[in-house]
Amino acid sequence: MYNIEIVLANQNGVNLPENNVNLLFLRNVFHHLPEPIDYFKNIKKFLKNDGKVAIIDYKKKEFNFTGLFGHYTPEDVLIDTMDKAGFSILKNLIFS
Repeated sequence: MYNIEIVLANQNGVNLPENNVNLLFLRNVFHHLPEPIDYFKNIKKFLKNDGKVAIIDYKKKEFNFTGLFGHYTPEDVLIDTMDKAGFSILKNLIFS
């Protein structure tokens, strides 16, 4: 049995008990965060010591919605932001 709870967050963070979360999962959210370094610094307190963050964000494609309207995050920006927020990469999976 899994103990999964979906919690809606906003651009300022989320309200969760500290040191209680195994996994924070963000899908196509990163590019909407106005201050991503601060956001991730703030949510880090909710993770257990061995907690993880999984991020899925769009890749830039020139002639579609993501490329035309900036709905993507370059991989190097994502990695640099997470590093500055105090996270390290466990695994990086790139899909086309």
